[in-house]
Amino acid sequence: MLAAFRAEPQVARAVRDAAAARSEWLGIAAACFLSAALASAAAWWSALRACSGRLGYLETASRYAVGGLVNTFVPARLGDAVRVGLLSRAFEERGRVLTTTGVLAFLGVARAAALMLLVLPAAAAGMLPIRWLAFPGGLAVCAVAVAVGARRRSARRLVVSVPRRLPLDRRFAFTGGGRSSAGSF
Repeated sequence: MLAAFRAEPQVARAVRDAAAARSEWLGIAAACFLSAALASAAAWWSALRACSGRLGYLETASRYAVGGLVNTFVPARLGDAVRVGLLSRAFEERGRVLTTTGVLAFLGVARAAALMLLVLPAAAAGMLPIRWLAFPGGLAVCAVAVAVGARRRSARRLVVSVPRRLPLDRRFAFTGGGRSSAGSF
């Protein structure tokens, strides 16, 4: 509450500065802000669909926007927790909150990698210290390593689980359980 009273002069100055700004630049800034929010919602929608989520774009965008609204008024990015809670309803199976949290982590790493690529030319030109690239670069490398490891683990799990899902007569033919494989498929 005390922070709100201390920020009041800064808010008043920001409103004064915005009133003095050129309207065409404010319009451009508003369009860029809206397009960034819609692009972020599209990234969520695409990632959720890649994980077999069943939400439409408008539903995903509205749930993403609610999380953004919560982030505006509540500290510590609790809006991300709201997003995970709302967007996890795209899945029907167990572990849906964990899946949606993984999507949040993936999108965070993708955002860090994109920002690193934006900062890279400035660091290469000597305008920024190269050490500013260490954390996002390390994060991107770790994320790629985790993704490769998870993909290999998922592939092994798929190879083990597919024979269990086959009908009984085909499973015996597949594993060599006493029948000839000729004519069983």
